[in-house]
Amino acid sequence: MKKLIVLITAVTMLLMSAIAFAETDISNGNVVAEGVAAPGQLAPNGYRAAKLDAMRNLLEEIGSIRIDSATVVQDAVIKSDVITTKINGLVKGAKVIDKYQDAQGYFHVVVELPVYGGKSSLAAAVLPVKERVNFPEPEKFRTAAPVPAMPTAPSVSEITPPAVTPAAPSYPPTVSAPSVPSVTPPSAPPVAAPQPAPSYTRTPVASGTYTGVIIDCQGLGLQPAMAPAVFTANRQVVYGAEHFSHDEIIAKGYVSYAKNFASGVERAGNNPLIVKASSVEGGCSPVISEADAELILSENKLTGFLNNANVVFVR
Repeated sequence: MKKLIVLITAVTMLLMSAIAFAETDISNGNVVAEGVAAPGQLAPNGYRAAKLDAMRNLLEEIGSIRIDSATVVQDAVIKSDVITTKINGLVKGAKVIDKYQDAQGYFHVVVELPVYGGKSSLAAAVLPVKERVNFPEPEKFRTAAPVPAMPTAPSVSEITPPAVTPAAPSYPPTVSAPSVPSVTPPSAPPVAAPQPAPSYTRTPVASGTYTGVIIDCQGLGLQPAMAPAVFTANRQVVYGAEHFSHDEIIAKGYVSYAKNFASGVERAGNNPLIVKASSVEGGCSPVISEADAELILSENKLTGFLNNANVVFVR
């Protein structure tokens, strides 16, 4: 046991000093790592060594996980001894979900750590406790239409009557040629205007019929995070961690992820409002239009789907 604690501490120091890791995908709600030990030893010793290797790999995976647009877990570990201690405890207690010896005699152990799920989750260790705030009012995101300027009537002194010059009579009088009726060729049939692309939002005003919201981030390189936000282009927060209590977040998170619209979007219910993100802030936070922000928040006032965290990001 003492050797195990020493190893975890050493690996944590390695984690703190590392420059960067490849980002870990947490979209399925768990962090999984596998360890391998050399053959030629007794099974108890082989599996013990493989588990230590799995724990080391798990620490590396944890370090690369995004917390929000500006922070990964590695940053939090560097700044806080308390978080380091909590993560050491989580890794030490990680669940073994598989172990086996392959055909070449190598020992394998696979461990798993939940991202959410209560006080034994990664979220409980790294997410700070903050005061909850209400969702912003929809009108905050409304852009007023510009009022056209009224034309200014000219003053009387500025009005000059046109000069009239009498025409001199011509001698002898001129005789105009007979007019020839003009022939207008038939006009070409009108060309149909191209149809606009279908809108992601299905109604221009709140209807109270939506069960959740799906934000389409396909093609924007969105990466899963533990505490993402939804912004407008001028960086006003529409939806984020500040709208939930710490216990609500660590219980199940407030966003789920899907790779397409066919599966993994159940969290948004059977009649989701779908909007398209224009870009991604900090790699993990979708940016949407002010019109979509107003519509989402207006719907939430009628149905409360944001309060229930019925939000899915499609990657």
